[in-house]
Amino acid sequence: MTDPIKKSKCHAIDVHVGQRLRTIRKIRGLSQSQLAEILGVTFQQIQKYERATNRISIGSLTYMAGELGVDVHYFIEGIDGTSTDQSARSAKLSLIHCLPDERLDAILALVKSDPIMQAAETSLVKTAVGGP
Repeated sequence: MTDPIKKSKCHAIDVHVGQRLRTIRKIRGLSQSQLAEILGVTFQQIQKYERATNRISIGSLTYMAGELGVDVHYFIEGIDGTSTDQSARSAKLSLIHCLPDERLDAILALVKSDPIMQAAETSLVKTAVGGP
């Protein structure tokens, strides 16, 4: 009997998780080498995770989530191509919380200095928290 899941093939879920890892790494302003150091692996391993060449165990994924400051669900949200309003809001808010302080401060300073940006901020916040 052959295993229907071939180790040599890249599966959609692995690609999705790898893309989410790459996204959150970039949002946090980390290089692959910096993330590897934080997680105690080689930068080549991070490359393999991001490209879905290697699968990430649930234990490693949970550890990564903690180190990156996101809920483990961040990595699998939207995996089926859809997301509920709640999970979409959760993803938006988790990304906002992942910004380094200096980037968030710069964004907030820009928003406060421009009335058009203030209106956009209000709209974004309402969308993120599920308001009208």
